[in-house]
Amino acid sequence: MLDTHQEEEKILYQRIGELFYAIAFSDGIVRIEEMVELEEILQQYWKTDSNEQNMRIIFKSFKDLLLEEADAEVCFNEFIMYKKEQPNKFTDSLKTLILKSAHGIAASFAGKNKSELIFLGKLSINLKS
Repeated sequence: MLDTHQEEEKILYQRIGELFYAIAFSDGIVRIEEMVELEEILQQYWKTDSNEQNMRIIFKSFKDLLLEEADAEVCFNEFIMYKKEQPNKFTDSLKTLILKSAHGIAASFAGKNKSELIFLGKLSINLKS
């Protein structure tokens, strides 16, 4: 059983997975290139000895939402609401990593499209506030 801190951390990384799904699905389809890019980003930037589990939580959350074909706008808004409710969990380095990852996912297939750019703009504004 997870203690309170572990459970809170799990929720944080589920929300990050939710955000990455929203970015990828913002145009109504998750392309294989976006999935591959997500895996590469997680391996390159998110996997460390101390947080390999967190990387897995992000990817599982993303895949679960993909299987459900969850609404991108709803997922994005839930991430933003969580960020506003838990601002202390979002360190400057985590915000930078989230933005870098989101931009990488969005650019992975034929550059960034309009719907991805809108989400990225909103994300940037919300992470700065």
